[in-house]
Amino acid sequence: MRTFLAFEIDEDSKNKIWRLKKDLCDIEPIRFERKEKLHITAEFFGELDRNAVTSVIKAMETLKGRYGKTELSLDQIGCFPHPSRPRVLWIGSRKNQEKLKKIREDFLNTWYNETIQAKVQKEPENYVPHITLARIKKPIAKEKTDQMLALSFAPITAKIERLSLFESVLKPTGAEYTKLYSVLL
Repeated sequence: MRTFLAFEIDEDSKNKIWRLKKDLCDIEPIRFERKEKLHITAEFFGELDRNAVTSVIKAMETLKGRYGKTELSLDQIGCFPHPSRPRVLWIGSRKNQEKLKKIREDFLNTWYNETIQAKVQKEPENYVPHITLARIKKPIAKEKTDQMLALSFAPITAKIERLSLFESVLKPTGAEYTKLYSVLL
């Protein structure tokens, strides 16, 4: 099954992020994520079998109650992979990412060290905590990209207290997520 690990954010933050959509909605061809899908991806696993999912859950259990609630100040709009050819539009933070990075690192170290994952390769560290706002299917003009990246807004304080494992099923209308497991941090 296709899976990913995510930090869940509070509903108030989702509502504030969703309101930014109106400032970006005249830019096409962008497909915005649904509000209920907004999250901070910790790790995208791709296809995992049942045994691997069980090992992920076991590693998640080691994080339970260790960190408490945390906050992330969302204060910038960015894109992947590059502004000259954006495919993903995201909202993220210029600062205070350390705690989320630490939680992710602790999870990955536990998972990689305690399981035999012949197909899993630990990748170099380039993790950027972010929330995907939209996917960009076709090339857009540089001026539109610049307009998106320059969007001015009041910082949004996202409250995070839960790490969850999701299954992602691809459909013509976009991916559908099902929560498989969750732990309070």
